[in-house]
Amino acid sequence: YNGTSLAGIQFLTQAVISWPDRYTFHVMISKEAFSFYELDTLPRVIQVDDADGDGIYTACIRFGQPFSWFSVYNIICKAPVLGIFMYDCIAADSNYLSRSFERQIWKYIFRFADVVYCISDFTRNRIIERFSCDKDTSLAITRLSMDVNNYGRICDDKEDYIFILGNDLKHKFARETAIEMMKRFKAQGT
Repeated sequence: YNGTSLAGIQFLTQAVISWPDRYTFHVMISKEAFSFYELDTLPRVIQVDDADGDGIYTACIRFGQPFSWFSVYNIICKAPVLGIFMYDCIAADSNYLSRSFERQIWKYIFRFADVVYCISDFTRNRIIERFSCDKDTSLAITRLSMDVNNYGRICDDKEDYIFILGNDLKHKFARETAIEMMKRFKAQGT
């Protein structure tokens, strides 16, 4: 249960609600995870195992960076249109995440994907700086949610707050960053 899964579920849920009924969504996920995430409650959503290699689809969209050649094979042969949601380049940046990281996998994806969805200009720029994208690969900026209510409210100017954008996964260091910021603000008297 992580940010990548939640983002994919939010996207899928909004697509089921807002796209025409003629579309059916096939989700490549284990039966256990399909049930755990309650995807079986969504209309027109069908669970597909990795082993179901015969299915061919109109488009394949992967949520989250691919980290194995097996995961790339599972999507590259499934549809004539391939899209990948790249949340960040943290696996290429963080020592403890990049120990087994194979840079060649991402190079391949950036060469052959039709569209790479980036969650921010920052991520898009990181990809351009670090990887060679094919001239036909579109790098599109798209936010993590299609539901505007997921972006919170605007705070009153009179409130004292620290705004942190992100999640509280270990490698994000959000909690440690907030604590350190509060200490420094208090030390400065602000």
